Amino acid sequence: TLPHALNGEHVCLMAYGQTGSGKTHTMFGSLEAGQTEQQGMAFRAVGTLAQLLRAGGGFAGLSVDFSFLEVYNDELYDLLDCGKKLSKQRSSEQHCVPTGLTRRQCVADDMERQVHGWLREGAATR
Repeated sequence: TLPHALNGEHVCLMAYGQTGSGKTHTMFGSLEAGQTEQQGMAFRAVGTLAQLLRAGGGFAGLSVDFSFLEVYNDELYDLLDCGKKLSKQRSSEQHCVPTGLTRRQCVADDMERQVHGWLREGAATR
C-alpha cells in the first residue's frame, strides 16, 4: 500500500487482463489535465502519495523515483523512453529485473504536476 512508500519500500501499480478489458481506463481514466473526477488509479495514487508525504512532516526535500513500463507479449518496454524495448536480467528463478529502465525523480511539493505529465507522456507512447 502507499503508506509503505514512506518507509522507503518500493510501490508498484499494475493492471493485468485481456485485451479490451478496461486496464487502460482503470489506470488512467481521462488523460486531460484538470479532469480530477475522471482520473484513474495512477493519477489518484500519485495524489494520495503526495498528500501523505506533505502531511507526514519531516519529509521536506524528500524525493521519489518514478518509472513507467509496459509488459506486452513477455517483453518489457520503457514508456518514458519512446517505448524502448528493455532487456531482462534474472535476479532469481522467480524475479526478472528490467535493465536500463528510465527513472525520473521528483519532490513532494511538485509531485502531482511532474508525475501527471510523465503519465500522459508514457500513455501517449503506448
